Amino acid sequence: MPRGSSFPSVPEEHHPMLDCAEKHLDLEARVEALEEAIVSGVPQQSIATRFETQYTRISEVGQNINARIGREVDSLKAQMKAGFAAVDERFEQIDVRFEKMDERLENVEKRLDTIEALLARIDAKLGDDRSN
Repeated sequence: MPRGSSFPSVPEEHHPMLDCAEKHLDLEARVEALEEAIVSGVPQQSIATRFETQYTRISEVGQNINARIGREVDSLKAQMKAGFAAVDERFEQIDVRFEKMDERLENVEKRLDTIEALLARIDAKLGDDRSN
């Protein structure tokens, strides 16, 4: 036993703690090598890097889709606005035509009133002539 040590002397090559430490270092190296190995066709990238890359790609695709939807919505809004403007213009034209029809009907009504008054006068004259 070495001086000041209460543990029995064990040769270093058979010390269990050293074996465990070596295995630990060996396993860490293997995990690192696996993370950097080719997985899913992406050479020499860690899994974390691959996930980050995929996340970034998905995010960019989502942004592109949102931008395209925004452009389509803006286009549809513009088309709808133009369509409503055309409908409003058409309704204004119809209103003008209805106003003209109202004027014509009023003129026809005035004529009918005039004809009715003339017929009443004729009836009155004929009635006077018959009584004489």
